[in-house]
Amino acid sequence: MKDKKATFPAPGKRFYGTVTVSERGQIVIPANARKDFGIQTGDKILLVGDMEQGIGIITMSMMMKLLENVEILKNLVENAASLRKRDRHGKRKELLNSSDEQRNHSRKCH
Repeated sequence: MKDKKATFPAPGKRFYGTVTVSERGQIVIPANARKDFGIQTGDKILLVGDMEQGIGIITMSMMMKLLENVEILKNLVENAASLRKRDRHGKRKELLNSSDEQRNHSRKCH
């Protein structure tokens, strides 16, 4: 088996270099990063943090897409739960009907 060579960055990932924080706390997002993510002058950007992993930047448009997907997933989960509940209720009904039929059949045979 051939060893796979690790590539850096991994496929679909980018390394945009380093940035310097100014005296006022500002940074410049590298031009190729702005181009790759369609960031334009005046766009709203969210800065999020994970105390163990660091700071992340996400555009508002990407965050809105994520929130839409979360809402879609929430609806799917709710629908699945509702279907399971109906299915269980239907199976209970089916079992009860089956038991009634068996009792009725037993009475007729005796």
